[in-house]
Amino acid sequence: MMGAGKTTVGRQLAKRLGKTFYDADREIEARTGVRVAVIFDIEGEAGFRKREGEVIEQLTALNDIVLATGGGAVLDLRNRDNLKTRGFVIYLHAPHRYCGSAPVPTSPDPCCRAATRASGSRRSTLSAIRFIARSRTW
Repeated sequence: MMGAGKTTVGRQLAKRLGKTFYDADREIEARTGVRVAVIFDIEGEAGFRKREGEVIEQLTALNDIVLATGGGAVLDLRNRDNLKTRGFVIYLHAPHRYCGSAPVPTSPDPCCRAATRASGSRRSTLSAIRFIARSRTW
């Protein structure tokens, strides 16, 4: 969900734990050189989700990280498996009224659209914020 604070909380958590922070969407943008919205425009949701899955698979193989993913990431079974078997998943629920930008079905944010479609409503548990922190010392 846009504006819920997943990046802010993820960075703070990583700092407190002494881990490296990654944001899956920013990682995709860094690798492709374009914004997520452009990927959606050119490749559609299927293209974006394929890239997202590859990034999540690679990043969850790393140790000592905190990873913020968009709400739509857990719609893919492989992503869910990678997240839950390779680390700790923390779900932060942020009601729409507290978010910086409440999603609507026509939102430009692909993760908001995916969560809305998946739940059939604007109050989706899939729009919760996903983090993973992995460490062999925990």
